[in-house]
Amino acid sequence: MTRDASASKIRKISVLGVFVAIIIIQTAVPGWGYITIGPLSITLIHITVIAGSLVYGAPVGVVLGLIWGLLSMTRAIVAPTGLLTPLMRDPLVSVVPRAVVGLAPAYLCGFFNFIMKPFPGGPSVKRALAYSLCGAAGAVINTVFVLGGIYLLHRGSSVWARNGYPDSAAARALLLGIAVTNGVPEAISGFIIVPAIAQPLKFLDESRKTPR
Repeated sequence: MTRDASASKIRKISVLGVFVAIIIIQTAVPGWGYITIGPLSITLIHITVIAGSLVYGAPVGVVLGLIWGLLSMTRAIVAPTGLLTPLMRDPLVSVVPRAVVGLAPAYLCGFFNFIMKPFPGGPSVKRALAYSLCGAAGAVINTVFVLGGIYLLHRGSSVWARNGYPDSAAARALLLGIAVTNGVPEAISGFIIVPAIAQPLKFLDESRKTPR
């Protein structure tokens, strides 16, 4: 392994460690990663995962997504906070969707960049817009996969009846409401904040790779 390759590997591991630490803090500190309002729990952690995927690639994004998912599942077990929390103990609901959130933006970004090629605007403007779209898309993926997984896998759970939702139709109505009240703010925050984080990090990463 060359010195440059070794330095790049060490840098990527260091960056991954920083992102993992941020996700742990967001999970552990109230208000940093989850904003709980009554039965709702709006997340901001998708922003960290999506930014990591966009800047450092799909493998890093998947690792960050898996860590987010495992922490979500652990949180649901040791510190339940809402109506849906018991259902988040299922890794198919809490872990797998978050891995997809880490994977998808790295590939969606290339797709959005390809679509925007014919349009006017500099590379940095198009990249920022692609990052915004990826931020919103990642939030939508998280909402659809998590809530869709809850409905498909757990619509018959006794959790619903214990909380005043007697059948699957009532559960579906609740989940659709949460998709709007949670999913829309999460998509908007991803659209606005992801490029503000990912753009300077990408510039810094590329400047370090440029031969001097």
